[in-house]
Amino acid sequence: METNVQIIKELKEFLMQASGNKEKYCHSTEAFTRNRMLSFSVVVLFITNLMKRSLAIELDGLCEFLHKTTILTKGAFSQAGYKLKSDCRRSPFFQDWNHCLTAAFYRINAFRVKRWQGFRIFGIDGSKAYLPDHTLIREEFGMHANQSKQFPMAQMMAAAARFVMMC
Repeated sequence: METNVQIIKELKEFLMQASGNKEKYCHSTEAFTRNRMLSFSVVVLFITNLMKRSLAIELDGLCEFLHKTTILTKGAFSQAGYKLKSDCRRSPFFQDWNHCLTAAFYRINAFRVKRWQGFRIFGIDGSKAYLPDHTLIREEFGMHANQSKQFPMAQMMAAAARFVMMC
C-alpha cells in the first residue's frame, strides 16, 4: 500500500508541474489561464477516469464531486480537451505521465521485481483493423489488397507485462 501512495504522490507532483508547462502540453500558452471548473488538472484527470456511463452523466457526476452547481456541457468539455496537444499517434502529456508512472514503479519496486537474465518479460498480441477509407488514412497506413478490392488496414499490438513480485 505504501508503494501505491508513493507512486500517486509522484504522479500528482508531475501533474502540478505539467499544468505550468503550457508550451509543451497545450496548443496555446493562453489555454487554462482563467480560473474555471475545467482546469488543466481536472480535464486530464477526467480523461484518465474510466468512464462507464454516457459523457453527459459523467460530467454531471464531476460537478457533483467538485461540489459545483454549474452544469458542464459535452461541448464545453470537448473544447477544453482540444486545448491539450495531441495528434493521431500520441499526446505529449499522457506519454510523459506514463513515463513518470513506470519510472516511479521501477524505482520504488526495484528490489521486488524479478527479471529473467536482466530483462522484463512481455507478452505481445497482434491484430489487424479495417480503417475508414479516406485519403489521409490511405496515405498514412497504405492499402491492403485481396483478390477483388483494396482498403486501408492497420496492424496493432498490445503488450502485457508480467511482473512477478516477491513478497
